[in-house]
Amino acid sequence: MNFKLKRNKLYNICLFSWILISILFGRTTLNATLGDIGTYIYSFGRLIIYLLLCLLILWDNLNRKKIVLILITAMFLFISVKESGELVLIGILLFVVASNKIDTKKIISVYFKAHILVTLLALIFALINFTDINIMHRGIIQRNSFGFSHPNGFGNEILTIMICYISNRWNKIKNLELFICEIIGVLLLYPADCRMATAVLSFFIIITFIIKTFISYKIRLKMIWDISLFMFITIILFTIYVSVFFSKENFLLNTLDYILSFRFSAIDTIYQIQGITLLGQKVLNTNLVGIDNSYARILLINGLIPFIILVIFCINIQYQFYKHKDIKMLLAFMAISLSGFIENNFFRIENNFCFLVGGSYLLSIYYINKGQKIYDKNIN
Repeated sequence: MNFKLKRNKLYNICLFSWILISILFGRTTLNATLGDIGTYIYSFGRLIIYLLLCLLILWDNLNRKKIVLILITAMFLFISVKESGELVLIGILLFVVASNKIDTKKIISVYFKAHILVTLLALIFALINFTDINIMHRGIIQRNSFGFSHPNGFGNEILTIMICYISNRWNKIKNLELFICEIIGVLLLYPADCRMATAVLSFFIIITFIIKTFISYKIRLKMIWDISLFMFITIILFTIYVSVFFSKENFLLNTLDYILSFRFSAIDTIYQIQGITLLGQKVLNTNLVGIDNSYARILLINGLIPFIILVIFCINIQYQFYKHKDIKMLLAFMAISLSGFIENNFFRIENNFCFLVGGSYLLSIYYINKGQKIYDKNIN
């Protein structure tokens, strides 16, 4: 028991530190203020966390089948990292593999506290003029980033905080509290004009309200599982279609592209220049790196094989949420995957707690007497 508590504590420290370093030194204007010092903190901080996660993995007692599967997956992902120069896959691999038998009840709480802290720090630094506030414009609309590098970065923080809060209070939250969360979220996001974050938050809260108020417990789990899986597969298929077959002559796609600030055009430009590889590629024109669709970014930059591996993993963790009867995690997955369609946040560990909870469920399967399969009962 003492060993498990120490392991969980070290994992949570790694996760909290990762969120803090990744966002504070990677997505706020603090890095521009600190210059090389901020870059060193970001790089060395992540390296230390990588090493600690490796220690946790070696500390674990995985069976041979899991080890072989992890090593094969790691081989493909590391080749992709080498070819593309994108390190996001390393974070996913290490945090997910190290999540074996962690206390999933505390994961969402760690995310909530870390994102609250990093948002407050970014706001305070901006208010005291230590960092830039970074005002942007969409047409005549002024967008305040509140100390983040881009207003959408602030929007992602508010969205993540609200999803974590509601998920953490899933069994206790009342309709009035949901309504208050919606009002607070919309008011906070309005000055940054974060349309997608506002839409996803409203979607998440409305679905939560409907599920808790009108849908009986007997049918809500299967219904949410079906919707979540259908939505994710639809997003993946549509992303592939847009990546390969986008055309300015298609009125519907062109209109949607305009509404989404020409995100499809950015994807199409890289596809036309460099195509899709099996195991990743560097983007030759650095001005084209800004792919905001999480799935297209993995497909075009990290390659087809890592893309397939991650899609299979995502479907598997959704199934684990279903098997564990964890409705709140299915809803959270739906919201974050929807946000990932036009924001580069879905495959970032610092934004997606579903990977860690689902990874823990997936890795914590064990067998007892009579060969009966039992799942770790770490359900919130």
